[in-house]
Amino acid sequence: MKEPRRSLRWHLLLLFSLYITQYLGISFILETLVAVLRRGGMPLERLGFVYLLGLFWGIKFLWAPVLDRYSLVKSGHFRGWLLILQSLLAISLLLTAGFDPQSGGPTVFFLCMFICFFSSTGDIAADALAYRLLTEDERGYGNAVKTGGGLLGYMLGGGVALMLYARLGWTLTLLILAAVTLLSLVQLIFLREPAHVPSRWEETGYLKRFYSYWTAPGRNRWLVLLVLYPLAISIAYGIIIPMLVDAGWSLARIGFIVNIAGALIGASAAMGAGWLIRKVGRRSMLVGTALAQGLGILLLLLPAWGRHDIFSVCLAVGALMFLHTLSATVMSTVMMDQTDNTSPATDLAMQHSLYQVVGFVASAVSVTFAGKFGYAATICAASGLAFLSLAASVKLYAPGTRRVGVSGAFSPAINKLEA
Repeated sequence: MKEPRRSLRWHLLLLFSLYITQYLGISFILETLVAVLRRGGMPLERLGFVYLLGLFWGIKFLWAPVLDRYSLVKSGHFRGWLLILQSLLAISLLLTAGFDPQSGGPTVFFLCMFICFFSSTGDIAADALAYRLLTEDERGYGNAVKTGGGLLGYMLGGGVALMLYARLGWTLTLLILAAVTLLSLVQLIFLREPAHVPSRWEETGYLKRFYSYWTAPGRNRWLVLLVLYPLAISIAYGIIIPMLVDAGWSLARIGFIVNIAGALIGASAAMGAGWLIRKVGRRSMLVGTALAQGLGILLLLLPAWGRHDIFSVCLAVGALMFLHTLSATVMSTVMMDQTDNTSPATDLAMQHSLYQVVGFVASAVSVTFAGKFGYAATICAASGLAFLSLAASVKLYAPGTRRVGVSGAFSPAINKLEA
């Protein structure tokens, strides 16, 4: 019994390190780089091109089959991909450190494209590696580590990197980020990955996997839940910063509450979510989290109705970050349950891409909706959508419905843990 537990701890530590570095790069670009360029006088319309780099994460499923099909090293299929991708990500950060962000415009943008591509592709490989390393019972822990590591990576690449830039400058900040990225390489070198049978999509057609996944029996219920579940929490998250700015809070204070304190709350919630998923099962967690979202989002009505004191704001923001992490962890766990052994990179990338794109769009639309109907109406609408996702969660596990895995077989993890 002791040896498997030591192995699990080692695997979780590796995954934690990997997910920190994947989200560190995209956070640095979308938060730190944007702040630096805006401070240097870049017009808002040009800053929009920087945000477009986030699309790499939304379309990463398009090249995910390549990771399933081809191996880059003889030992360790996804381990080999990560060894190359982490190295290239670190090199891209190092090269970016050599150019001034204000005067090196096109070159810096070009290098940031590589950072986004390597980090998004590394996230594909990390998800697939997690699927290979973890048993069904351990997936809750693994996805808790994914969510917690991603939050800390986002905090390091955003809030912490911005503070480092203010004190140390551009070059030293990038060098530190590159060094953090290289740490996971040491862990990967000593990893022994389980055997992987590459998918042979050249025999069936590259696009057939995308089609066959979503047309599998029962997949429509899962598709509905993937779209509905992130809507409510993303809409609520999208209006936090504008609402606090309108309330007169300073940017530094908002950044600390949302990006640092919020991330730490979220990371702690992720750890608890991993234990709860194993304790009570997927069904109870999906339904319970959706219900908690519907009620917890309403706490944002406190600042929306003029309660701008520190206690009210921290209560609302803390609850939202806690629920955001909880929902991401449980959904990522069920995504693994709906993944096939021969194509984990493709299946997980498709699901995560859809989940993330819905979240990005919902956050963007929420600001427009709030501008027209007000913050309170937006919060109530988000709460209503959470209760719709509650109904979809119940439907996914409704008695008598046929729950299937991606290959058409009964999904063992769902049925085993639903009671």
